[in-house]
Amino acid sequence: MNVQGEIVCLHCGHANGNWAGVAGEPLTYRGCAAAPYGTAPGDPVRCQRCGGSVYLDAATHTSTSARARRIRLLRRQLAAWDDEAA
Repeated sequence: MNVQGEIVCLHCGHANGNWAGVAGEPLTYRGCAAAPYGTAPGDPVRCQRCGGSVYLDAATHTSTSARARRIRLLRRQLAAWDDEAA
């Protein structure tokens, strides 16, 4: 399940941008919309102002268009199977 939200510092409260990724994964720069220069995608996200720890604020569930297409396809397949069985 995918989530997205705003990255906020635990120490100074600075909003560091947005993050999107899989629920339960650590906050790394791979999911950041705009990572600071010199960071690797697998590095943990830190506050750009004070270097402190961050958390994901106002996290909401999202779904990708690929997932929505896959769900629609599966529903059509199930409906076709039900029609064949009837």
